Amino acid sequence: MAEQRSPAVRSEDALEATLVALRPILSESAVACFVVTLRRDVVFCNDACAELVGLPRSVIENMQGPEVFSPAGEVCEICALMRPTLDEGKSSSGKAARFETRGHGWVAVTLDTVPLRDPAGSVVGGLGLMQDRRSAQ
Repeated sequence: MAEQRSPAVRSEDALEATLVALRPILSESAVACFVVTLRRDVVFCNDACAELVGLPRSVIENMQGPEVFSPAGEVCEICALMRPTLDEGKSSSGKAARFETRGHGWVAVTLDTVPLRDPAGSVVGGLGLMQDRRSAQ
């Protein structure tokens, strides 16, 4: 008899398979990249993201989005902009946001979001791409 797996487990498996393909590409990007699950757990960030946030990758990858991008417990702008991507499968581009980093104060970024889907087309996570806008201010 085939093992029955919950939708959440299948979703996590599909996201992990996507990450296997994306990790080598995103890891080398100069653009700050992160991937979150539908539960808003950060499961990947690259070095550019870790530097922007001010925490090691290994720490960020064990946190939820609000803990990463809103450490003081304020409204998490990054999370709010990721919501339509995770909940409705909508991409977005060029959205202005800011978040509080560890050691750098507030950082203004431009955020692009992309839903990550399983082979059936269901959203299993989201990719965030951040451009540091401090020099543009």
